[in-house]
Amino acid sequence: MRSTAAARRLHTDPARTVTVLNTTRKKLPLRRWEKFAAGVLDAAGAGGELSLSFVGRRLITRLNRRYLQRRGDTDVISFPMDAPGETARGTPRVLGDVVICLERAAKDAAKEGMPLPRKLEALIVHGVLHVMGFDHGTPRDEMEMKSEERRIWKTLVKKTKAPGR
Repeated sequence: MRSTAAARRLHTDPARTVTVLNTTRKKLPLRRWEKFAAGVLDAAGAGGELSLSFVGRRLITRLNRRYLQRRGDTDVISFPMDAPGETARGTPRVLGDVVICLERAAKDAAKEGMPLPRKLEALIVHGVLHVMGFDHGTPRDEMEMKSEERRIWKTLVKKTKAPGR
């Protein structure tokens, strides 16, 4: 049986657009994930268009094999698009696509003793940093990426604890 895809698009401001797609059978609060991803972009100082997709194990496995030449599933794959300066002035930058395997995220969250929404938040932050050009291929790159992840989390926590929220 084929799953029905559900998508939502959020315009947080003219310079930042998030589209969320759910191709799994599990019902997800798409608006929540739009807002969270937009908050991550804001905290990271990134503008442009971002696509966030929640997919099943079969699709993430195919993507992992085709684009990364790796076997098996994974929790998140990012596909960066436009590098800074590649787009014409006045044209929105297409940051790229973040694809999250919901089944794998749930399995990993349970193994780590973490609620699934918290795991999804961590994967979104990680995936957004990848589309922004961060990587963890070397120890130095990994250290820089983890440092940026911590900085973004601190910014997000401050915003959610702000008066009037």
